[in-house]
Amino acid sequence: MGALVSSAAQLATFTMTPPVAEATFYRAAWIVTLAGPGVIGLALLVLADRVARWVVPESAPLAIDADRVDLAAIGFGIAGIFVVVSGLQDVASIVYAALTKPDWLRGESSSSYVWGQQRVAIVRVVVEAVAGVVLILGRDGLASAWWRLRGRREEQDK
Repeated sequence: MGALVSSAAQLATFTMTPPVAEATFYRAAWIVTLAGPGVIGLALLVLADRVARWVVPESAPLAIDADRVDLAAIGFGIAGIFVVVSGLQDVASIVYAALTKPDWLRGESSSSYVWGQQRVAIVRVVVEAVAGVVLILGRDGLASAWWRLRGRREEQDK
């Protein structure tokens, strides 16, 4: 969308010839930059049906056979993946600290150096790894427990 909006300003910039006065050039560029999103937005509103039909062609409706427990299990799995990926960020910082250990600390062990520099990240990685594994591998049990906790049984959904 940003490329579509900025394309009008870029086109105006490239079509102006160099002898144009600098003030005229900047004024025209600002007008196109400010008016471009409005014109494109108005065109999208007017042509919304055509754009929607072009982007999402009509097809048979999807028949998804899932109850709320299945959807909750999917949600717990996605949350687990997010937590694990978030933990990789801390793993990268720990590895970086281990690889960039200064030469003047040759007598100190790498593990004690990394623990001294990255103890918060190490604890966070352990917690995120455990939480991510529990969310991913135990998603069905968590979803069932979640709906039992909320006072709904699985039989009510079917």
